[in-house]
Amino acid sequence: MKNLFTIPSSVNGRGGKILMSWHPMSIYIAVCGSNCVVHLFHRSGNEIASFTLPSACLQIDWDKDGEYLGVLPSSSTSIILYEASTKEQIKIDCGSVASFMCWSKNGPFLAIGTENGNLIIYNKILHRKNIIRGVFTKRIRCGCWNSRNLLALGSDEHRICVVNSEGKSVKTFMRDNGTEEMEWGDVMSTGATQGDVKEQSLVAVDPKGMICIYFKLEQEIIIELTQTFGKLNSVRWFGNGYLYIAYESGTILVVSTHPSEISKVIRRLTLFNQRLVGFALPPPSRPGMIALAGDTSIKFLSPDTFQDMPSERIPFGTGFGAPTGVSWSPDGQIVAAAASEGSLLTFIANFPTLHATYSNLLAYRSSLREISVVDVAEWGSGTTPTDALVIPVEPEPTMLCVGPGHIAVAMNNHAWIYRFFAKEEKSFLVFDRDYSGSIKQMCINATHFAVLIDSRAYVIELAQNTQNSAAPSASATPSPSPPSPLSPPSSSRQSSSSSSSTSNASQYRLVEKGLRVFPERGETADVTAVALCADFLIYTTSSGNIVYHSLLDWGEINNYRCPTGIRSITPNTIGTRVVCFDVDSKGFVYSPITDATLPLPSGTPFAETVLWDQSDAGVFVVKTASRQEVTTIVCSPDMFGGARVVSAGVTTVPPYMNVVAIHSGYIHFQSPSGELFRTQLQSHNHLILAASAASASEISHDVALRCFEQCMALFRLKDAWSVLLKMHDRQAMERFAQVALHLFDIPYATRAYRILGDVSMVCFLLRLSNCDDKNLLSGYIALLHGDTDQAQRFFLNSTNPVAALDMRCDTLQWEQALQLARQLAPERIPFISAEYAQQLEVRGDFTKASQLYKNGLTGGANPTHDALCRGGIARTAIRTGEVRKGVEMAVSLGSSGICLECAGILESMKLTDDAAFLFEKGGMIEKAVELYLSTRNLRAVQPLMKQIKTPRLHLRFGREMENERRYEEAVAAYLVAGDLGSVARLYIATNNLPAAFDLVRNSRSAEAARLLSAHCIKEEMFGEAIEFLVVAKCFREATDVANEHNCMDSLVEALIHADEDFIARREEKKKEEEEAKEKRREEKEKRRRKREMLLKRGIVPENADADLQDEDESDEEDDDEQDGSGRRSKNWKQRRMEQLRRKRGKDEDEQDAFVPPEEYSKAAKFYEAKGDISKAAELFARAGQFHRSVKYHLQVASRESIVSMIEIVGKAKSNLLDAMVESFLLNPVIKTKNEDGNMTTQKAPVLPIDLFRFYMAIGNMKQAVHSALSVSAKEMDNKNYKAARDFLFHTETELRSKAVAVPQSLSRMLNLIHSYFQAKQWVNRKNDFLAARLLIRCAKNISKFSSFAVPILTMTVMECHRAGLKKSAFEYASLLMQPQYHEQIDEKRKKPIEQIVLKSKSPVDCPEPFTPCPVCATHIPESCLLCSTCQSQIPMCIVSGLHMVRSDYCECPSCHYPFLLSAAHAYFNGENGCPLCDASIVPEHLCLVTEPTIPFGPANRSPFGQPSDEEEMDEAGEAGMMGEGGEDGGGGGGGSGSEGDSAPKKPEPVRLSHSQRSDTNSPLVAYPTALKRPISQHPETIEESVDNTMSAGEMPLFNALQSPSADVVQNESQDLLKKREKSPSTSSLITLVEGKDVSVAPSSSPAPSDHSPYPQQQQTQPQQQPQQMAPPQIAPPILIQPPQVVGEGISPSEAGEDYGAEGDGEWEGEEEGEGEEEYYEEEEQQQGDLEQEDYQQSPQIQIITSQPQGMIQVLSPHDAGEQTFEEGDNEEYEEGEEEYEGEDDGSGGMISPDDPLAALVAANGKIDGIEI
Repeated sequence: MKNLFTIPSSVNGRGGKILMSWHPMSIYIAVCGSNCVVHLFHRSGNEIASFTLPSACLQIDWDKDGEYLGVLPSSSTSIILYEASTKEQIKIDCGSVASFMCWSKNGPFLAIGTENGNLIIYNKILHRKNIIRGVFTKRIRCGCWNSRNLLALGSDEHRICVVNSEGKSVKTFMRDNGTEEMEWGDVMSTGATQGDVKEQSLVAVDPKGMICIYFKLEQEIIIELTQTFGKLNSVRWFGNGYLYIAYESGTILVVSTHPSEISKVIRRLTLFNQRLVGFALPPPSRPGMIALAGDTSIKFLSPDTFQDMPSERIPFGTGFGAPTGVSWSPDGQIVAAAASEGSLLTFIANFPTLHATYSNLLAYRSSLREISVVDVAEWGSGTTPTDALVIPVEPEPTMLCVGPGHIAVAMNNHAWIYRFFAKEEKSFLVFDRDYSGSIKQMCINATHFAVLIDSRAYVIELAQNTQNSAAPSASATPSPSPPSPLSPPSSSRQSSSSSSSTSNASQYRLVEKGLRVFPERGETADVTAVALCADFLIYTTSSGNIVYHSLLDWGEINNYRCPTGIRSITPNTIGTRVVCFDVDSKGFVYSPITDATLPLPSGTPFAETVLWDQSDAGVFVVKTASRQEVTTIVCSPDMFGGARVVSAGVTTVPPYMNVVAIHSGYIHFQSPSGELFRTQLQSHNHLILAASAASASEISHDVALRCFEQCMALFRLKDAWSVLLKMHDRQAMERFAQVALHLFDIPYATRAYRILGDVSMVCFLLRLSNCDDKNLLSGYIALLHGDTDQAQRFFLNSTNPVAALDMRCDTLQWEQALQLARQLAPERIPFISAEYAQQLEVRGDFTKASQLYKNGLTGGANPTHDALCRGGIARTAIRTGEVRKGVEMAVSLGSSGICLECAGILESMKLTDDAAFLFEKGGMIEKAVELYLSTRNLRAVQPLMKQIKTPRLHLRFGREMENERRYEEAVAAYLVAGDLGSVARLYIATNNLPAAFDLVRNSRSAEAARLLSAHCIKEEMFGEAIEFLVVAKCFREATDVANEHNCMDSLVEALIHADEDFIARREEKKKEEEEAKEKRREEKEKRRRKREMLLKRGIVPENADADLQDEDESDEEDDDEQDGSGRRSKNWKQRRMEQLRRKRGKDEDEQDAFVPPEEYSKAAKFYEAKGDISKAAELFARAGQFHRSVKYHLQVASRESIVSMIEIVGKAKSNLLDAMVESFLLNPVIKTKNEDGNMTTQKAPVLPIDLFRFYMAIGNMKQAVHSALSVSAKEMDNKNYKAARDFLFHTETELRSKAVAVPQSLSRMLNLIHSYFQAKQWVNRKNDFLAARLLIRCAKNISKFSSFAVPILTMTVMECHRAGLKKSAFEYASLLMQPQYHEQIDEKRKKPIEQIVLKSKSPVDCPEPFTPCPVCATHIPESCLLCSTCQSQIPMCIVSGLHMVRSDYCECPSCHYPFLLSAAHAYFNGENGCPLCDASIVPEHLCLVTEPTIPFGPANRSPFGQPSDEEEMDEAGEAGMMGEGGEDGGGGGGGSGSEGDSAPKKPEPVRLSHSQRSDTNSPLVAYPTALKRPISQHPETIEESVDNTMSAGEMPLFNALQSPSADVVQNESQDLLKKREKSPSTSSLITLVEGKDVSVAPSSSPAPSDHSPYPQQQQTQPQQQPQQMAPPQIAPPILIQPPQVVGEGISPSEAGEDYGAEGDGEWEGEEEGEGEEEYYEEEEQQQGDLEQEDYQQSPQIQIITSQPQGMIQVLSPHDAGEQTFEEGDNEEYEEGEEEYEGEDDGSGGMISPDDPLAALVAANGKIDGIEI
């Protein structure tokens, strides 16, 4: 059930019993709790009034008219009557303490009982009380009135007294005990119903639980039960004399009071385990559920089945306690439940349901004043809707309709229209109007609103208010009267303002544009029903008219007259079908298109509900009031035999459910409480089950068959087709084909017959796809049944009688066709004659065929047809012996087809020369050449050989030319034929050795090579002989020749060249095969698409079967090529290849090398014996003996040997060789003998990149990346930043080329170094803001630029200042003040930087633009490269350094690294190339990329398995390198809490509340200080260090870039400067960790103690105790004198000229920066915005730099030398690990809080690289 409203315990008071009473009209509820205050609430939840009682309330009750609320206070002598209309209180004096009160059901009487037994009857109309004394002598405890104004009273005495309204005694009953409860009712009688209430009997309950019935106040009947169930809770009359008896144990009994079965337990049910505390029956006027309160919930019973209804159960949540009571409203719509904690909860249980549908929209009443709109098409997979738009409305409507964007509600004569937006989930009241009469029916569409009033249809056009006035016109909406004091406080204007502001609602306000009345005034008003479609107004009359009006011009479109009057209509969404019921309750379906009416299936009574399926325009359901079921009815389309309306199934409706909508086979119900449910129609259930199945295997054959039957019943051929494809049932397919034919659905019938294999039916049906003539289509269907005579009659009666002639021609009935042609189409006689002649020619009747061919000539009217006939004449002439005439005629026609046909005939007649001549004329040159060669007609052959490509013919021609001693023509023919052996033989014979050498070297022919090698040996050309023997694979002979003639070098060269040539040819062949295969696939796909397109158009392509067969063969051929087996080959070529493979063994294409390894091994041993170990090593590697090869390479140890070794271990895949070479590369020392014979060691020429190449070769990507990072780190240490970047770039490119995931550490380092280079570019281009963001990224990771830190920090400070990033400039200027940086600052820049530190007041950075993350679309800072939401590593733009955006994505055409297209247009000018690969880029050729080469995705911890220590540190700290979160976007503040450089893992962050943030767009992350250092070691630090605004134990939280307290600290800096002079400072410990915490602790000693909060090993070993630290050695102090400048800016002379150099004026150690001097000069001119103050009164600040342990002491003139600050010792990390600058390493430190530098520390968070 839906919660209506809740009265909290703060209103009623906590604890105690809550009394409640409903107004008789169910408008208000009166509530009184333990606070003795009576509250009146409207049923909508608004409090109306309240008043306080002098004591606790005992009883509260309304009179029957709802005018007075009676209240009985405890221990009071008066009763309070509260008048609802005037809010006045009337006190009725009782004379003694009142104990009982009860209003009469039918009269104006109030019965009051007192403690002394007196009775007072008060008349509210006369305001008179009648005191009856002595009714009882003891307290009156209970009483009740009946409908005849008899009052039954019970007291502590042992009797019951019944009196009338005047107080006179009517009956007295004596009892054994007192009376606690009584109620009037009637004993069960035969034939009585629930509504027959006479209230003649009385049931009474005594304190012991005894139940007595006083039958008609005469006979006493005691209800005796055979079993006890504990203490009695209540007894109630129900129905026809039943008693509901409820026990506190949770048991409920239904007991009969019929005299024959008195005390018989009819039903028994136990609902609660602990206790039942409340029992409420529904009002007799609105029968419903029985409510019971107990345990921790409210449960409901069905009075019909006496069963629990779990779906309606109301559980009590936490904070309410247990239920204490339950009550129904008099109208049965609301149930109220009291809770033990003092709250009162109300729920909607049963109210009049309203619903309306429009297309897929369903509007229904979900609460008293709420209309919900849901799209049933997007319902979801559950039984309840996933989402609904709730629209609050003004009244409690009695009528509802919905349109595409509006809903309309009505009550009496007033209508309201609301505009709703489903996606935005908002609604507005846009129109309301009062009508002269009560609204009987209404409907709405997008533009019009229609109502039915007094048998007339009123239609208004809704137009947008052009004046945007929120208030409606005076004529449309009269001003409402002032509301009653007890009326609900909302109005139409207030309801619209509740959903949105008035200004927003005004733009949607509608005005009435025009009013139309149907019938017009003066005509008879007889409209019975009205409906609106998208374009029509439909209304019916009592005389039987169904009228359609157009909404465009209001013209009458259609007017159909029925025999009887129309009672109701229900059109579908577009109005093409209307379900009508006449006054005789007969239903039919009306179609305005054909003016046809189809009666509903027999037995369909008048339906109270008719609903169309919004997804199927031909399906609707009807529900009658007398049956709890709905019938599915289907309107068939126009079919063979006429359209029909049939019943498809019956679905049972659950009790108490209202049918509200039908969609896609689902029936939607609304429960009495307003909730929606849905279930499947019985006519669609199997169809839905089959559609929801994930695959065909999940559906059984029976289910599929039932689904098919349902599809047939619903005439859903498409769904039936889908089921058929899963069934594979031939009988079902045949039935489907028949039904499709009857429905004139030729495409589906064609598909069915195609699957059935009936080719003739398919071809025949394809001709019917475009037929729209019913007779013509019927003729075709008759033809399908084989009745050609009937089909001919249909065709002759159709619009296309020529179809009969076509039918005779198609059936080859030429005689009948000629007869029809003479009547219908004489012009077709020549064509029919030609067709008939062809048939006779096939049969062999050449003479008659020749005559018909002659008859078929058109005399030039149709040249093509005439050529066909003349070709037939030529063929028949040759057949009849006139050869010369036939040949001449065939040649004269000039048709290659005719020539070939005649040539075939001549060849069969053994006339070879004539046949060859016609083959040549017909274009079959090869056939002609073959015939010419058979007759040795070489003169005719030679001109045609250029057109021949068949090797067989060229070979025959070459032999003929060789026999004729025409060697040049023979060589050319042999070359084309591929007979290279014959070519070599002819070259040798003609002594053309150079040509022979080129032939063998280019073709690698083994046969030619053997012939040529024998000739070379004979001519003593041993080098060439060895080469050709290797080509011929005669390795043994080649080795013998080499050994015999000392030509081993030639042999090795030949072997290597043969292998390389073999590999090259193999790769080229594979490439060609792949290209050919891809080409075949493209052609095949192209043919398939073309064929499918033709089939969709109903055209059968020519040679379709042949194409399908070719495609199948090509598919099998592709499969054979893929698996390489060749076993599934079907053509002769593949079979021949299979035979050759069996003979030759392994196919050459599958060989790894041309030369066997043993040949290389032989040659290697030769060089090994000779002592040439370098050559031997190379040959052993080629022979596969990698260990021996590596052994000799290690002995040589030259650069070439090292490179070769790396390549060898990559091929060998040997762990032993990997370890050997790795050991050598890590320790490149070789031992050699000197001239004295002693062993000496020398270092091999191993380069750092060799180790990287080695790891890449063996596939150890993790070590390769580590090596690459080490190489780049060394390059950076040597200030070779460009070399480091290029090396990382090539490393990452190589990893990507091998499909290896690139580690984040590598990408981050590349992005970081590249950011530095691009920052220089943007500085030169005067883009200070972008340059500053990139420099901030570098500065956050300044440890990576350790050799160039000061210039970068200096450049960062100045660029941030120029870009308006004052806060960042201040932070990095403060960082430069650290001792290790201070002395290295350029003198020209030192003073401006010092002033930035000392003069900044509350510095604030200008906000950074936010752009969406390309992975999750979360808006993050544009310079952030790691999304804090999806944790995805975002690619960086190599141009701007910002993160990539999908909508602006572009790539470098060469290296495919991404950049923003908008940034590229601003960066590339045609002269500069890609920032990474230097490739030339033309901006005009750039375009957006939709599929990036570098994919987006979540950041992985490690692509190589378990993460390394370095990668773990990357996860924790290096996120700042990529600008994770933060306001600056370039650093690691803000979102992640990291300071940029690598840091160890951090504890789980604590999110700040909204009030603790200064910028809510960037969430702050706090890390508790207790996790950095144990608070137990210094418990005094928290309370004494925190500001007065923070309570003890709280941690002040800061962020280095977005610290909410930074401004406060900065503002206090000036006060601290002044207080520094007046009083000595108290030493305090300040810990400011970026994004983590702040804690300040006082300290009295500068030296660290045992309780130091920063032990030395705190990070790496948090469980160890802190160690003692020796006092540091203090260096001489460095004095920083603030400049004595009066004014607002810094002069150019003070600003200096160069801030980026490290002594040499360059930006980078080994690279020159062009244009820096000009930039600095321009910067000096713009330097004027630094704020300064007069420092004449400021003290000097001494910064004392420590010695090795890094102690810093910040002193003032008063206490110089007293306070020290400890810097953490970070030397515990090994070399090669990441530095953790900016992270708290736990070493500790102290600084005075009153020192002026404390303000700088608080804002910056760093001194000497340590966060404080």
